[in-house]
Amino acid sequence: MKPMPTRLHVESLELRDTPATFVVTTTADAGNGSLRDAITRANSFPGDDTIAFAIPTTDAGFIDGNGNGKFDAGDYWSISPASALPAMTGVVVVDGWSQTGPTDNNRPVIELNGTNAGAATDGLAITEQVGSRIRGLAINRFTGNGITITGGGQHRLLGNFIGTDVSGTQARPNVGTGVLITGSQQNVIGGTIAKQRNLISGNSVQGLHFTNSVGNQIVGNLIGTNLAGNTAIPNGLEIDTGDGIRIEGGGFNVIGGSTTAERNVISGNFDDGMDIRDGSVGNVVKGNYVGIKLGGRSTLGNGDDGVSIRNSSFNLVGSIVTGEANVLSGNGYNGVFLYGDAHDNVIQGNFIGTNSKGDHLGNSTVVDFADGIFLGQLDAPIGPSRNVIDRNTIAFNLDSAISVDISDTANTVGNTFTQNAIYGNAHIAIDFASKGTTTPNDPSDPDLGPNRLQNFPVLQPSTANPDGTQTVTGTLNSTPNSTFRIEFFASGSAGSGKKFLGAVEVTTPADGTSPQFQLRFAKQPPAMRFITATATDLATGDTSQFSVAVS
Repeated sequence: MKPMPTRLHVESLELRDTPATFVVTTTADAGNGSLRDAITRANSFPGDDTIAFAIPTTDAGFIDGNGNGKFDAGDYWSISPASALPAMTGVVVVDGWSQTGPTDNNRPVIELNGTNAGAATDGLAITEQVGSRIRGLAINRFTGNGITITGGGQHRLLGNFIGTDVSGTQARPNVGTGVLITGSQQNVIGGTIAKQRNLISGNSVQGLHFTNSVGNQIVGNLIGTNLAGNTAIPNGLEIDTGDGIRIEGGGFNVIGGSTTAERNVISGNFDDGMDIRDGSVGNVVKGNYVGIKLGGRSTLGNGDDGVSIRNSSFNLVGSIVTGEANVLSGNGYNGVFLYGDAHDNVIQGNFIGTNSKGDHLGNSTVVDFADGIFLGQLDAPIGPSRNVIDRNTIAFNLDSAISVDISDTANTVGNTFTQNAIYGNAHIAIDFASKGTTTPNDPSDPDLGPNRLQNFPVLQPSTANPDGTQTVTGTLNSTPNSTFRIEFFASGSAGSGKKFLGAVEVTTPADGTSPQFQLRFAKQPPAMRFITATATDLATGDTSQFSVAVS
């Protein structure tokens, strides 16, 4: 028998990605040890790479404040690219903290200065990959955006100053947006310890702009202020482009959180603090300061609205969970603006015009659009509908607490106002069609307009009970064969509702006039002697203005 021929067996070897570290040792634009070279090499090297910095104080780009040739607080290294840096196409950590440890008092010591980089040039760009990090850099004076992220996701931006100098006190604008994120998901901007906080201020367009992006988290940042959070360094130069944060399309992004460490301060911007628009859904805005300083007791207003929701739905602003209320105060126009086809949004548990201490902060400086919350159709084909405004404190605003459109024929309906504390506003508490007065009731309530001009209850003066409680009675004439929730409030002035007392339900018969209803409640002190009520149609969601107060 002939032996079988021996065949060479070749086994394929698995390619393994090995992380590498590339060290930047010079501020020069190109060549060995430059940032440009490090990005190029990281792009061509498989694995999760790191770009670290170890630039000597003898380097020409070392900015030595006192000229002693040593690194002291306030000194830094400035890298000035002569053209656009390569986009980062592989997973990489760009670690500005590596130059001298975590930070110099939580300030970057590596600056990317775009003065000489050419037209329409971004500072850093991440494209179509997952899991990169940029931390501890000052990125300023580029003719495009400070940072652009396109596609991919799960990136982190930590401890960067974008649009300011390394001290965080002076604007050094990027001509575009501070951070532009397009078609990307699950990125985290900021963090919960001081060195992870991004300062995103001074940029010529928005601070942060998300387009068609999903599941991103923005926590612990200063947006539109200086590093101390007490002086404005605005993002934006024009109305409608100068927002602190803009979310356009996409959705399910979370801005803020339930702890102080997760709070963003979004104040001092040229236009809105936050603008959610164009079909964006499911975003959550919680626990932020919008229009006030980091200390929480004084105003640093955004030029337009605190939070604007335009043609977008199912967003949540605030919460009744501890720590998740936003403070939306001190802004140039409204605390919250719901515009056009803004539907099924929930505005809950916030302080609008005040804060948790009850400070007189207000919104705003322009009386025609200076409401706590404004729901407006304006020039849109449809107005805000089925929104819920729940358990907010709305006080000290220059116009109304809540205003529903400016036209008595507007298609702005089904908006529910429940258990809000409303007091101290300059004009009528709840305004329909910007009339500045209570719209009279009409028999069986057939009229149209904002919230279908829902009729309000008619109350009788309260009576004292032997056990020291009070009882108030009333009736409602409205849509026949419908069920309504009647909410009662006490306040120190007629026309407001500072303290929620309780609620009853009542059903109207065929003639539209309900049986008499009543509420028994604890006796109120003389400073809260006025009792008023609202009616909400449980089928449509429309809530009325306050009733005429009784005592």
